[in-house]
Amino acid sequence: MAVAGGGLPGAPGHSLALKSDGTVWAWGYGKYGQLGSGGTTNALTPMQASGLSGITAIAANGNNSYALKSDGTVWAWGDNSSGQLGNGSSAKTSTTPVQVSISGATGIAAGGAFAFAVKGDGTAWAWGNDSGWQLGDGGTCGRGCSTPIQITGLTGIAAMSGGYTHGLAITSAGIVDGWGQNGSGQLGNGSTSPSSTPVQASNISNVKQAPASASYTYNGDSLRATKTVTGVTSQYAWDLTGGQLLTDGSVSYVYGANDLPLEQVSAAGTVQYFHQDQLGSARVLTDASGSMAATYGYDPYGNLSALTGSVSTSVTFAGEYTDAESGFQYLQARYYDRLTGQFVSRDPTVSLSGSPYGYASGSPTNFTDPTGLCSWAPWAHDFCGKGAVKWVAKAASTVSTVASVAAVGCAIVLAVTVAGEAACAFVEGASLIAGFVALAADLTLFFQGDPEVSAAQVILDCLGLIPGLALGNSLGKAAKLLERSGVLREIAPELKEALWLVGQGRLGSRLGRLLLNVAGVMRRKALALIRQDIEANLIGLGTGVIANQLGNGGGGSPGAPAGAGAPAPAGC
Repeated sequence: MAVAGGGLPGAPGHSLALKSDGTVWAWGYGKYGQLGSGGTTNALTPMQASGLSGITAIAANGNNSYALKSDGTVWAWGDNSSGQLGNGSSAKTSTTPVQVSISGATGIAAGGAFAFAVKGDGTAWAWGNDSGWQLGDGGTCGRGCSTPIQITGLTGIAAMSGGYTHGLAITSAGIVDGWGQNGSGQLGNGSTSPSSTPVQASNISNVKQAPASASYTYNGDSLRATKTVTGVTSQYAWDLTGGQLLTDGSVSYVYGANDLPLEQVSAAGTVQYFHQDQLGSARVLTDASGSMAATYGYDPYGNLSALTGSVSTSVTFAGEYTDAESGFQYLQARYYDRLTGQFVSRDPTVSLSGSPYGYASGSPTNFTDPTGLCSWAPWAHDFCGKGAVKWVAKAASTVSTVASVAAVGCAIVLAVTVAGEAACAFVEGASLIAGFVALAADLTLFFQGDPEVSAAQVILDCLGLIPGLALGNSLGKAAKLLERSGVLREIAPELKEALWLVGQGRLGSRLGRLLLNVAGVMRRKALALIRQDIEANLIGLGTGVIANQLGNGGGGSPGAPAGAGAPAPAGC
């Protein structure tokens, strides 16, 4: 449903209404046939315009009326003194609707004695009076164009409007362009000079149509089935194996091995080829000859910051589909608003993701979010279990640290006994398990690109395995060696005092004394061991001599000469 009004300054006007059944009704001034009823008389009450059905949008200017049908055709009636009917006819008027020489239109607008149409490929077209350069064609038509001509340099157009002698358009990037007369600064470019081609309005950006101008339906796979804009319904089709959009009703897409579009094909069969950056954002469109047809620039959150060329695409930032009506990106599960850098609806899995509206983990220059939901793939940056992994990493790191310290202490104090050695082995095992869990969790977060986990943290996790893996076991062996030598019992008082001083932070003042005492004990132990060896050898030697004497009985062995003993060892 819609209404529109026409008329010239100081002259009678007429009115139009679009009913929900797709018919058009008109009333008011009818001298030029602008009511579309087949006559030129005025109407005090609405009457139906002849032969129109399936109409989705209407517009009116001075003495003309326009209608857009659901099939993309445009219809006009009324005055034709400046070619306002757009069908190339030389007739002065038409009292019934005639088809304008254009197809594939998705929107219409009208001004003074001229009209505009936006096509599905984002281009803008104009016809009618051009005496004030209001057609934006650079003056190509002279005083007027009786058939539509493309407006110079405009691509990605979302909507248009006409004044009495100037035109306006907004792009899908939210840029406002104007052309035509500018005596009162109506072009908004900081001057009062007219322009025969579009110029960008200053100090304004991110202009967009209200989201309510479009409605959607979805299929059983929760994918968009249709989009309806001002009564025009477009059918969507998807590749269910990969979730790629195949067509939006006016443009079809062909994909490559990386699930990014390779080319787009318009309803007329025109092909453009995509060239993307590392995020998959469309940067360049080329035509069949390889020439650049359009270029795109983006800010970090995906807003178009630069746009050149004569063609447009709806697949822009991160290779995702953008609705021209709202400027939102359709990510299947949710809509992403590039202006705010957030999703417009709450994450249904927020209990897992921990981020109700965040996009790409807050790092849109490094990551994308192709579905709008967290992933169950552990290596994905938007892994659903990231919150749990962070908790496990912190808990395991704490356990590993405590267990490592305990393992060292256990090795020093308890490993000298069999029971103590078993207890230390348990503590060392706990330290290793917790350390490996912490390392695995932090590695997962690191490869997901989590900003809280750096390479340094992973290295620290690896170093944290050393006490449980090597130090505790080594100290345990050293402790058992010292115990067997008897050293540990003698230095126990010093060791106990040293451990107490560690707790007081004053070990340094006694370290030298402790080392001297340990060295003294070790020296005494070494001398004692040497003395024991000498004594044992002497005893052994004396015992051998006495035994020999007893064996010889003072007279030698039987058959041997008297007084003969055992032969002397060699070298003695």
